[in-house]
Amino acid sequence: MGINGELKQVSPYLLEKLKEYPDFAELFFNAKYLPDSPFWLEFTIQSDNPDDVDWFEEFSNFAAETIEKLKQNKPKEFELLREEIPMILNEGKGKYLELEKIGEQYIGYSQVMMNRFA
Repeated sequence: MGINGELKQVSPYLLEKLKEYPDFAELFFNAKYLPDSPFWLEFTIQSDNPDDVDWFEEFSNFAAETIEKLKQNKPKEFELLREEIPMILNEGKGKYLELEKIGEQYIGYSQVMMNRFA
């Protein structure tokens, strides 16, 4: 059993907006699945597999569905943040920080430095 966490970098400006309007955090996280996000570069879709195609179509529409939901359920907030939505989506598309790789790089660097001064 283990705990898996994903960290994502966010600008201070957007962090303040998401704290003020937390319903828009869903849009930030769903942006990961937009068709032009790096997520799909690492995911192979077998075009001859209907499940893969269905999965892609379902997930790539999450952000659009969230936008529609926010328009309907939070119309005032949506109008206030309408111009911020491209920024929310753009930052949300970014890759998650891969702590495992960062740790491996740090360990490798530490070993090089220890050997250098030994």
